[in-house]
Amino acid sequence: MYGNMAGIGILSLILTGCPATLMVSIKNNASSPIYYEFSPGRFSEIGENEVSEEVYNFGCTKIKQGDEIFYFRMEWPPVGYVKRGVFSSRASAAFNDGGEFLLFAKENNNAHPLIADGCH
Repeated sequence: MYGNMAGIGILSLILTGCPATLMVSIKNNASSPIYYEFSPGRFSEIGENEVSEEVYNFGCTKIKQGDEIFYFRMEWPPVGYVKRGVFSSRASAAFNDGGEFLLFAKENNNAHPLIADGCH
């Protein structure tokens, strides 16, 4: 019994470096509201100049702006772009007019573009 409890304790210490969720703060720098797809067919509205905390979707992600739909292939962000936590990690991003979606480094303002690749 004590061996199982010790194993659980060791496992939880190991897993603290592997957060289950990556959250992203998305700032809408576009001139109109955008809609971020947080799960298939479900969208979160982000108004002009607003910031919304969203789940970072790995795989294909949609952002709607007006009549346009932008598709992005979401992969794990580069080193230095994620602030790791115990149960979740965080990243910052901005969406601009024209479909530009950028991730920002946690220590400075370096930006990494997420490439629209038509993954729908």
